[in-house]
Amino acid sequence: MFDLSSGIRFSVDAFIESASAWSELEFGLVNTNTIPNSPNTSNYTMASVVMDADTQNTGYKLYANFIGEGASQTIIKNELATNYFNDWHRFTFDFDIDGSVSIAVDDQTIFASSSGVFDYNNESNFALMLAGRSYSSSDNLYDNILLTQIPEYSNYSFLLSVLILIRITSSRAYTKAFK
Repeated sequence: MFDLSSGIRFSVDAFIESASAWSELEFGLVNTNTIPNSPNTSNYTMASVVMDADTQNTGYKLYANFIGEGASQTIIKNELATNYFNDWHRFTFDFDIDGSVSIAVDDQTIFASSSGVFDYNNESNFALMLAGRSYSSSDNLYDNILLTQIPEYSNYSFLLSVLILIRITSSRAYTKAFK
């Protein structure tokens, strides 16, 4: 289990094959490291993406779930869902200081929550969830799973300022040495 805090980034590469039945992936953060067999994962979800790549029932979908909302899933860019099938794509979750979360696919933001979705002082620990199902010969795969701490903007700006100052100073020294 990990502590949830601002500046957490979870990223995963996923491949989901379009199929006629049961081709689904779900990945994200859950509030437990023990989920029963044949679960309703939304009961444990803190933040996840669900991709439905089959044509049964209502067809292709891309969802976001937050804080175990269960049936109140938010459909994200449903009209573009097929763009994420039959090829590798990088999915990234960023947890910001204001309690919001954003989800990007291949560095393009597809969803950003409002602020205050997460209260880092009161949220429980989390585990990573990689779930899904496939039927027959469809391939659904994960790779390059990373959980990192990203710098807060103010620390990054300070570091960038210091690096620029060092670069300017060393350039001047280099110029003086050859005059």
